[in-house]
Amino acid sequence: MKLINGYWLLFLCLLLATSFLFAENTNDSLKSKLWRDNHYVDMSLGMGSKIFTGSVSWHKMFNVAWKKRIKLGAGLRFSMANVIKSMYLTAFPSRPDAGTYDSLFFDDHTIYSLNLTFHADGSLTKWLDAGFNIDIVGISFGDITDASYRSATFLPATSTEQAKPELLNVFAFGNNNLGTTNTQFYLRIWPGENFYLKAGYSLYHITENTENTLNFSNNRFILSAHMVFVSLGWTPIRTAWITKKPKL
Repeated sequence: MKLINGYWLLFLCLLLATSFLFAENTNDSLKSKLWRDNHYVDMSLGMGSKIFTGSVSWHKMFNVAWKKRIKLGAGLRFSMANVIKSMYLTAFPSRPDAGTYDSLFFDDHTIYSLNLTFHADGSLTKWLDAGFNIDIVGISFGDITDASYRSATFLPATSTEQAKPELLNVFAFGNNNLGTTNTQFYLRIWPGENFYLKAGYSLYHITENTENTLNFSNNRFILSAHMVFVSLGWTPIRTAWITKKPKL
């Protein structure tokens, strides 16, 4: 039931983002072309080992180089991750050495996050792009749930702890990330002028906090999930890349 409710929430965010784009383009005479072009809305589904994710996002891209083929931009992404029978490990830098860490096991937990995103891509052909995006900063939330704690060096070795998603999300490179962040690397094809399909690899980091402080004075546990994902997206006005210099 939580998973179904989460997808309804994602669908509502997609409708709101699409409505925003329509509103932005109803009066072009009042909008500069720089802001008007290259707004993207997409819905993404991902799957990895014992984790399923969904997200809706909006981002705006700006032409920066190579005859409008290289674009950089920023946006917002609302994500939902559902983990099933998954093990989290003691977060960095609380591990005293590379081989010593505790674990936190969840039967089923759903995590929501809202993040500011950075985007970069390049056009390989008119109908094929390659790029990546990163969650930079945001917040996470979700229910408090029971989790099974197991210590490698501390007695008692097992206990039941209550845990919830870490509130603050910050991209800090790999396992140093705070909260919940998603990084995607993708290829995007354009079957039509304004609709696109995107697929690729996703690295999803989730951090959960226990209510009690445990071994190593730690209450943070991380899960790093390697996933594949697919997206369906739309943009009302896409900048066409320049193939040759215009005649004077």
